[in-house]
Amino acid sequence: MILVSTSCLNGWLREADGCFGVKPNGKTQLEIEADTSQLAPGKEYGESLTLTPADGSKPLRLEVRLAVAVPHVSFSPERLVFDLTSTDVTPQQLNLTNTGSDKVECTLTRDEHWLLVRPKTLTLPAGQGAQVTIVVRPDRLPPISRPRASLTITPSHGPAASVPVQVITGRRSVARRLFFPALVVGLSVLTAWAGLQFFSNGPLRSILAPAEPTPAPFSAEELDNEMVHVGTFAMDRYEITNLQYTRYDPDHTYATGEAMLPVVNIIWEDARLYCASLGKSLPDEADWELAAAGHEDWMYPWGFEGDRSRLNSADNPDTQGLMPIGMFPSGVTPSGIYDLLGNASEWVIGSPAHPQTHRGGSWRDAGLTNSRDFWESPGLAAETIGFRCIKHDE
Repeated sequence: MILVSTSCLNGWLREADGCFGVKPNGKTQLEIEADTSQLAPGKEYGESLTLTPADGSKPLRLEVRLAVAVPHVSFSPERLVFDLTSTDVTPQQLNLTNTGSDKVECTLTRDEHWLLVRPKTLTLPAGQGAQVTIVVRPDRLPPISRPRASLTITPSHGPAASVPVQVITGRRSVARRLFFPALVVGLSVLTAWAGLQFFSNGPLRSILAPAEPTPAPFSAEELDNEMVHVGTFAMDRYEITNLQYTRYDPDHTYATGEAMLPVVNIIWEDARLYCASLGKSLPDEADWELAAAGHEDWMYPWGFEGDRSRLNSADNPDTQGLMPIGMFPSGVTPSGIYDLLGNASEWVIGSPAHPQTHRGGSWRDAGLTNSRDFWESPGLAAETIGFRCIKHDE
C-alpha cells in the first residue's frame, strides 16, 4: 500500500480526503470538490492538484479547469396582457425560476406607476421558483386604448430580464369607469406636537373619525404655519388662500368674502416663488402622492371607497364652484391635510418632460383619484388651479 497526499495552490479546489492509499498496480478514485462561493459567475479558473506518493516517487500534477456558470432566472409567461374591456381587474401571476446552482436575490421594478408588484424583492434558492403578483390600477391608466409598460427582473448576479406588459382598455378615460377593489385594515396613529401632526408609517385606516372644519378666522401668518408632517417633510394643511397670497403680492386682489378661498389664476412659476419666499417649495409628484395616498397606495385621501360627498368636484351635486378651505372634514387625510382632491387643483413639480404639472383636480373635474395628473403648458394660469407648499426636514 502506497500512501499519497494531495495539495493545491488555491483554496477553491480540494480533494475530499486529503490523503489516500493505493495498492501497487492498483486503482483508486478521487473525489474532488470545488468551492465556487468566492468565484465570479461567467469566468474560468485554473488549478493544479498535486499527488505526492509517500515512497518518494515522482509527484503527479493534475491540471483542473473550472468554468463557473452564470445563474439564470427564467420567467413565464413571457408577456402579460390585461384585458379591461370588462370591469374585472384580475391580478396575474408571474412565475420565476432559478435555473442556476446558487441562490439568487431578485428585485422587480416597474416603469409605469399604474402597475403594482408584490413582492418587489424575493430570494430564489438554486433550482427553485416563486410567484409574483402583478396588478393593474385602472384609475392610474393614461387615456389611451392600449397602455404599455415593462417589468424588469434584476438578479443579484446574472443578466436582467424585461417582461412586457400590455393593457387592453377598449375605451378612453378608463380611470373614471373602473374601481380597484381592496381591503384596507389597520389603524392610523395621530399625535399632536408643537403645532404639527405626525402619523405612523404603519397601515392606515380607511374610515376616518369626523374632523373639525377650518377654525375661523385665521390670519395669513397662522395659515403659513399650519403644516402637517408627512414622511420626511411637512406639508401645508390647507391650500394657499387669497389672504396669504396678498401678503406676498399686494397687487393681488379678490372680492369681499373670498379671503379664505384658495388662490387661483396663479402661474406655476409664481407659485414656486411664493413657496420659496417662505423657505418652502412646491411638492413634487412623489411628495404629493405620499401625502394623499399614504403607504398603502390609497385611491382617495381617506381610503379606497369612492364617496363624492367628501370632496368638492363635479361629481358632488351639493357643491358649485370654488369653496373656502377646510369645508370637507370627511375628506381629510389621516395626518390632517384638507382638500387634496377637488376644490382647486394644485401645482406640483412634475417630470423633466412635464415639469409644470398639477394634481388633485378641481371642482370642475369628475372621477378624481389620487393618481390622476394634469400636464400644462408653461405660463398657464387657470381659475381651477391653486397650490400648497412643503418644507423638507433639515
